[in-house]
Amino acid sequence: MNALIERYIKVVLHVFAHQRRLRIFVIVILSLASLAWVAQQPFNGVIVRSACMSLQSVTPVAIKRTRTKLASPYKRRLFVQLPGASARLGNRMFAHAALLGLAADIGLEATMSFADDKNVLSSVFNLTTSAVTDARLAHLRTIEWPWRAAVYVPPPKNLTDGAAEDDDFVLIGYFQSWRYFKAVEERVRGEFRFKKHVADAAAKVLRQVTASYTKSSSSLVLVGIHVRRSDMAFDYQLRRGYTVADKHYIRRAMNYVSDRVTMNANATTTSLLFVVCTDDIRWAKLNVRPTSYPVVFASSLYQKAEVDLAVMASCDHVITTVGTFSWWAGYLHRPDGITVYYAGFPKPGTEIGKDFLAEDYFPPGWIGLL
Repeated sequence: MNALIERYIKVVLHVFAHQRRLRIFVIVILSLASLAWVAQQPFNGVIVRSACMSLQSVTPVAIKRTRTKLASPYKRRLFVQLPGASARLGNRMFAHAALLGLAADIGLEATMSFADDKNVLSSVFNLTTSAVTDARLAHLRTIEWPWRAAVYVPPPKNLTDGAAEDDDFVLIGYFQSWRYFKAVEERVRGEFRFKKHVADAAAKVLRQVTASYTKSSSSLVLVGIHVRRSDMAFDYQLRRGYTVADKHYIRRAMNYVSDRVTMNANATTTSLLFVVCTDDIRWAKLNVRPTSYPVVFASSLYQKAEVDLAVMASCDHVITTVGTFSWWAGYLHRPDGITVYYAGFPKPGTEIGKDFLAEDYFPPGWIGLL
């Protein structure tokens, strides 16, 4: 076969040398014949290597895309929004603390909206939670929480079922229960650290009201008393189920705390000072009287509410009355301190009373008195 091909090539070359047009024709024929011969040969390493090179040129691109996706996945965010735009400091603190706890529980990123906050929390505390200008974003799924103010409602386990990878969530409701943030209590306390101007104002108030007592005692124990009355005493609020703590409760609470504190081994060298913050200074001065220990009044008509809260947080022990602001006064002081609450809130069988569970609202360890 090979000899026949050699003879054929010699003849072609002889003719090729004399006729130019035939050269082109022969070149084409020989090229086609060569390609046909190669195509009939069995596969060898050349084609395989070529295929490998082709795969190597594609694979790094695919890997790069995969790594980029895994290295920076979209972290779905959780927002909490209060139903009422006029909510004040105490309710906003509950909502923010619940945001931290629920986000950790569900596996979302806790995020706050400055538009929803209305500069209430962010002007008082050194918040570290991620924030956006507005929570009204694309792919936002809204979930309305049961409007049971002081009752813990566990988050459903399927809250994020059916959601897209880039969906964010906003929970709308009231979250007045310590159970929402029990697992992240340390973070909540760290989040509610007062801004310098608030802390400095509270420190100045305490220096002024304690000046004459620190000179005579090297171990001065501060017991904060927060008295909330004003709006709570309106007929409309009383019909809804709100109550106000009377002077008898405050006296019993003062006696309870002083007895507990002076039972310590250092009772003979311990001196108590009751520090009162209130929204009704006239009533407080008439009804909060000294027991065996003196009483001072830290509030003034020109003092901001957050300064009162910072004063209470600086005390060793706290006596609360009613309202979410008073609740946070009892929560923010040192964790091992005594907190007493008014057990006469709310009035049973009322609008507020039906949506209230004491064990969900008051943390274990707080002391309820009437």
